[in-house]
Amino acid sequence: MGALATMKSTLARSLDELQRRMASKGDAGHSAKIGELAGKLEQPGIEAAFCGHFSAGKSSLINRLCGTVLLPASPIPTSANIAAIDYGPEQVRIKHANGSWTEAELAELDAYCRDGSDIEEIHIQYPHELGERITLLDTPGIDSTDDAHQLATRSVLHRADAVFYVMDYNHVQSEMNFAFVKALLEQGKPVYCIVNQIDKHRVKELSFEQYRRSVAEAFSAWGIEPTGLFYISLKAADHPFNEWEELRHFIQALPDSAEVLKLLNVKRSTVAVIEEHMQYVEEQGRDEKMALLAQLDSDDAQGKLAELEQSRREYDEALQAPEALVQAARKELEQTIENANIIPAKTRDLAQSFLESRQPGFKVGFLFAGGKTETEKQQRLDRLAADLSEQVRLDLQYHRADMLRKTAKTVGLDYAPFAAQWEALPDPVSPGWLEGHIHSGAVASGEYTLNYAKTIAAEVKAAYRKRSLGIVEHIAEAYKAAMEATVEQLKHRHDTLAAELKAAERLQQLESEAAAYRQSLLQELNAAGEQADGEFPRPLLAACSFLSTLPPSRAAPSLRTLFG
Repeated sequence: MGALATMKSTLARSLDELQRRMASKGDAGHSAKIGELAGKLEQPGIEAAFCGHFSAGKSSLINRLCGTVLLPASPIPTSANIAAIDYGPEQVRIKHANGSWTEAELAELDAYCRDGSDIEEIHIQYPHELGERITLLDTPGIDSTDDAHQLATRSVLHRADAVFYVMDYNHVQSEMNFAFVKALLEQGKPVYCIVNQIDKHRVKELSFEQYRRSVAEAFSAWGIEPTGLFYISLKAADHPFNEWEELRHFIQALPDSAEVLKLLNVKRSTVAVIEEHMQYVEEQGRDEKMALLAQLDSDDAQGKLAELEQSRREYDEALQAPEALVQAARKELEQTIENANIIPAKTRDLAQSFLESRQPGFKVGFLFAGGKTETEKQQRLDRLAADLSEQVRLDLQYHRADMLRKTAKTVGLDYAPFAAQWEALPDPVSPGWLEGHIHSGAVASGEYTLNYAKTIAAEVKAAYRKRSLGIVEHIAEAYKAAMEATVEQLKHRHDTLAAELKAAERLQQLESEAAAYRQSLLQELNAAGEQADGEFPRPLLAACSFLSTLPPSRAAPSLRTLFG
């Protein structure tokens, strides 16, 4: 099996698979188009479409190619305005808008067309001069404002193996012309531009070569390089620059390369159908996408993820802030209390003196000793209690109050209510409390004094620790209450972002799935043995005999446009 036959067979299998997959998506229209393209592979000839403005002379050109008048000289005023001309015994079939068909005589065609508002297509069969291997397709004028005309033209171009774009001499540089040709070339269609009515040219005003250069420059300015370019006159056969014969021979030679042209057209038209099918697929998912987009102020999933993570951190921090406050305060309190030296040497000496006064046999003086002894004992106790209270105030109470005040201020709370709570608590240091810590029977000594000092210091610190942590808990509770609205707002923001992220991720998933589906369709198509960029292998250039019929000035552009 040769290269062309292999490519044709592989492409046919790919088209069958593409048709099946499009149908599975519910896209019957584009599935049918793929079926039409697959059918082209089995047809013996090619289809050549003729496009242009209403007044460009398409119908007259087609009549001249066929060697007889088949189409009315004026545009066919039908809703679709498609005329297909095949080779064969003379026959005219007219398709109406309601789907019915009417057979007519060729001589009656002009009358039908003058009042043909319900005519959709005209199929003409005639033994024309171009032979049986080519079908000519006349399309509506591209300047038509009728949507049906545009739809009909697209349906013809979809299956056309070659497109001939006919331009009036005076309107070559129309923006509509350039835009239409550019769009076709971008789809990979071979487009041959025909400048008609060059008999209107006036050499006295501008040389024809200058005119030709101005046309080439205009195409170049649009980034366009037509596959071929012909200058013709249907009225002045002897015009010195008339390339009518070159055009006619070129069109006659096209069927000699039918297999290559059909493979090229089917493949590239399939790419266009795939893109149209993707628009259908996107439209099918439009409602879901619109609903997802309605949830978003941006469909940037990465940005939403970053916002969500930041929101989660802020929410968690706000939720944990009261406990974090307690832990930080506990740590600072522990350090403040642990470092407080509330029983320095002077206080220990007072404790030693106090403990000695509590030893059995302690007595002051001889005369009235009982009264003096009790007075001394009380004084020693009062001095110790006063000194210890002062040490607690200086080394513990002050730092404790300052720390709690800063804690409340840090979270925006007034410390006064908490200070009042503290003031309402009894002082842990009292004379009775100091006496209550004397061990019965203990002998006043340096070692016992140290143990006694450690015990009362530890208990004072423990009392302050407990009371301070209680105040911290109250501050934390007040802070939590003050934070409720903020926490609720952060939670709402987090939940909103989570929903938005889910929507953004779903959008990205839909886009990824669509991109993967599109890529899989293109890969299926490229399995037909062509390169990924859609160009034909170089060895097949030899099969394109029609290229040799181009005038030398147009052969190179054709090769570049068709085969890269």
